[in-house]
Amino acid sequence: PEGQDWPRAYFPVADLLPGYALYDLESGTIVEWDPEDLGEEDDRPDLWDMSFTRTGMSLRQWLETPEPKPSQE
Repeated sequence: PEGQDWPRAYFPVADLLPGYALYDLESGTIVEWDPEDLGEEDDRPDLWDMSFTRTGMSLRQWLETPEPKPSQE
């Protein structure tokens, strides 16, 4: 979204249509980003932060999880 910097530690590994699965270089876990969580007010920093969901899974665990890749909130 306009005015928001992409987190430097997040490396995209899969297109989830919409959104992306991201490898967090700092924690070694997968984070999922969903632009639909932003709604119409995509310039609010709190919504930007909330659009990222930590799965708690390592890359290996995430890759071995059958489709769809569930977020573990």
